[in-house]
Amino acid sequence: MQPFRFGAYVSGGGIQAFRYDDHYCNVPERKCLSVAPKDQQAALMLALAEQFPTPYTLGYALVEPTEGARMGSYVRREPMDLPALQGWMEEFGPFLEQDARHNFWIIGHGGESSLFYDQHDIIYLRGDLEHFRPLLKEWGLTEGPVELPYPHTHHSFPEWDEAMQRLLTSGPWEMVPKIDV
Repeated sequence: MQPFRFGAYVSGGGIQAFRYDDHYCNVPERKCLSVAPKDQQAALMLALAEQFPTPYTLGYALVEPTEGARMGSYVRREPMDLPALQGWMEEFGPFLEQDARHNFWIIGHGGESSLFYDQHDIIYLRGDLEHFRPLLKEWGLTEGPVELPYPHTHHSFPEWDEAMQRLLTSGPWEMVPKIDV
């Protein structure tokens, strides 16, 4: 069995990898879209962020630290332009989508457009929501329920420890108080 970052209990089968149905839905109380792709979360995050005004601010919340790393929320105060974000996502996208020790976010210039990728493989998208719907449809997502399975599990893997260390030293990260996204 392939390792997986997010699993759900399946009757008679135990914990197995969980994949969403390529759905997105409006979450009025959070003023966002909840986007749940089956896969390619990092590539979709980049495609969505390309629609945001530049430069970008990145955030990273380490919720399951390993030796030598502190649990907490980090913000990269140095703004990134699109080519820098593309390179950063190429380097760290596989780690973000294959290991569950973290949450991650991208905020467009001015803060009106943002996305938050959580441990549950869900992307919460804020901004001009109608503007993003055609892109989500282009990616094969359809409007439908996004439901978190219960019970579920999160998995992180030692082979990604080095990627986490590289990420945390990839720029001027500042540890900040808990951020409500």
